[in-house]
Amino acid sequence: DVQVMCAKHVLWLNGEGGEQADFANCLLKNIDLRHKNLMAAVFDDAKFVNVKLNGASLVNSSFNGARFIGCDLSYAVAEMCEFKSARFIETDVECVAFGDSNLENSSFIDCKVAGAILNGCNIQNSDLSDEDKKLMFTENTEDNEEYKSDLQDFGMSM
Repeated sequence: DVQVMCAKHVLWLNGEGGEQADFANCLLKNIDLRHKNLMAAVFDDAKFVNVKLNGASLVNSSFNGARFIGCDLSYAVAEMCEFKSARFIETDVECVAFGDSNLENSSFIDCKVAGAILNGCNIQNSDLSDEDKKLMFTENTEDNEEYKSDLQDFGMSM
């Protein structure tokens, strides 16, 4: 059960037992995760369909290869996350804070992107239209290998 896993994850985050949430390779469909604390959770290769994640805390989580279809991530905080090869399709990412995340090879297809914050992100080989970029905040966004070396300076690996 997703809600039980989320509760155990909060215990784990607070050092009170529990366990890290691992949704890798899961299908998450029609689930309400609004305002949940899912920091440092694992969602690699998960498929999200009509999931509400708006206002969720996703900091330092891993979404490599994940697919978001018809989801609402508006106002989520997804800083310092891994989104390599993630696909966002008809998903609301308005005002999502992706700061310092790795979005290499990711794509945004028919998404609401206004106000999304990609400051300090790696967007190398990502599918972002020029029109989408105009609606996003992209200060210090890297389209090259410098991003990886900067992360290594902070003890993070890719």
